Amino acid sequence: MQVQDGAEPEITHPTDVIVRVKRVGICGSDGGRWEWTNALLKQPHIGGHEYSGIVEAIGPEVSAKFPHLKVGTRVAGMPIDHCSVCALCRSGLSQHCAKRRVMGAHPTWPGAFAELVASDAKLLIPIPDELSFDRACTTEPAACSTWVGDRCEFFCGGSLKGKSGLIAGGGPIGFFALQDMIARGASKVVVTDADPNRLKSVEKAGGIALQVGPGVDVVAEVTKLLGGLADFSADCVGFTETRDQCGFATKPYHPSAWCGLHVDGPSPVAAGQYIRRGVVSVGVFAYTPAAYKLAGERLLSGTIGLPDSDVVCCGFDDGQKWFTRLFADKAPGKPAKVVLDPSL
Repeated sequence: MQVQDGAEPEITHPTDVIVRVKRVGICGSDGGRWEWTNALLKQPHIGGHEYSGIVEAIGPEVSAKFPHLKVGTRVAGMPIDHCSVCALCRSGLSQHCAKRRVMGAHPTWPGAFAELVASDAKLLIPIPDELSFDRACTTEPAACSTWVGDRCEFFCGGSLKGKSGLIAGGGPIGFFALQDMIARGASKVVVTDADPNRLKSVEKAGGIALQVGPGVDVVAEVTKLLGGLADFSADCVGFTETRDQCGFATKPYHPSAWCGLHVDGPSPVAAGQYIRRGVVSVGVFAYTPAAYKLAGERLLSGTIGLPDSDVVCCGFDDGQKWFTRLFADKAPGKPAKVVLDPSL
């Protein structure tokens, strides 16, 4: 990762908006782009998609079509563009649009690890002064977790009230998912992680912490802690092992949501065991616009949010150090979220 001067983004479509980035979070998916495992991208490329900022300039049709957006408006940005007219977009599932582009992950859309970024106006949500830029930039990962909770609720018959669950991974997605599921009425939720610091935050948030490591039978331990198999589960890590743990610790024909993408490629599945155990795996990608808005509302109300002690804010010059620590250093004790401030 290098900090360089580059050309400023321009308004090329009538509904384009230029946003001055105030905060941008480092996502787990940025690790793959940092390591250049994305074959679509060519160096140099600007990553980053979890951002908040202030509207700097607007296209000629923005005022008429999006009157809530003006120069100076504080915003959080959804980083998944879509066509808006296909059946999936019209049904609210725009994250599955065949023409989608993800900011910072698509070669034609530079990301928010920059002072300025361009976005279509339809992807920008105004944020009130009461919501800090630090918290607002976590709307994106919180929305992923909100959609996980929504899908678990849907496949549990429309309610999580009184139900028990398992979440693999106590990072930002897993932590937000815990808060979301508690907000939906879940009675007991076990969260697994190898990092004891993350698990302390899990317990403070009302979850049941389970530290994993060599010799730990996760399915057996979860069954003990919950008094039986879970009503639902969510793999927020993305390894074959964590997917199996979630599937096998969940009641037959109850949802096991998979949103973790650490293994973005072939992943062995114990198909015979899945069939015999009645595992229902639910792929959960990104979030809907409705889930993004709900996540923003919950961040504002304080229903969800990362503990201040788990968040580090620094400037771009320290970015390489934090990328190395987050993705190359496998030791525990890392912060849940690193947020970059272009002005520092």
